[in-house]
Amino acid sequence: KSAKKQKPGMHYKFPDGTVAESVDHEGNAGTEFRALKFDFAIDEDWFERNGHIPLPPYIRREDTDEDSERYQNVYATDTGSAACPTAGLHFTKDMLDRLDKAGIERRFVTLHVGLGTFLPVREENIENHKMHEEWYTIPKETADAINKAKTEGRPILAVGTTSVRTLESLAQKIEQEGGVVGANNEW
Repeated sequence: KSAKKQKPGMHYKFPDGTVAESVDHEGNAGTEFRALKFDFAIDEDWFERNGHIPLPPYIRREDTDEDSERYQNVYATDTGSAACPTAGLHFTKDMLDRLDKAGIERRFVTLHVGLGTFLPVREENIENHKMHEEWYTIPKETADAINKAKTEGRPILAVGTTSVRTLESLAQKIEQEGGVVGANNEW
C-alpha cells in the first residue's frame, strides 16, 4: 500500500530471518510494486514458509490458513499465479462431474494472474491504464479443441475474465500468425 515510500536500498527482514534489498527495476518507477533482491534464489518452499495468500481488496481481513484451500479452484494444478481466478470458485468436483456426464466438452487454459489484477483503474482514459504482463499456457489439447469447434461453427464459451483474457491473447497471436493455432504451440 505504501510502495511509493519504499526506496531503492531499503532492507526488509522476513519471518524466517531472510533479508532482501529494494532495488531499481525497469518498470517500477511510479508503480505500486517494488523489486527485491535476495542473497539466494527463493523457491516455492520459501513462499510456503513466508508468503501469504493475496486476497482481493474487497476481502478486508488478513489471510488465514484456510484461505489456501478456500481461495483456490478445484481444478488448479500449476503453481505461479498471484491470485485465484474467482469466476471459477463456484465450480466443485461434483459440478465438473455433472458437466462431463451431460456431455459438456471443457478444456483448460492457465493464466498466471499477476498482482496487477488488484490495481484499480485510476486513469480518466482507460487506454492510459498500465496493465501488468501475465503469462499463459494453452495446452495442445485445448488448442486442438478450439480449432475443431471453430471449424465446426460451434460456440466457445469462457468462464471469467481470466479465461477471456487468455483466449483474447490467443486470438491476437492467431491473427498475427494467420490461420489457426499450430499443432505444437504452447505459450
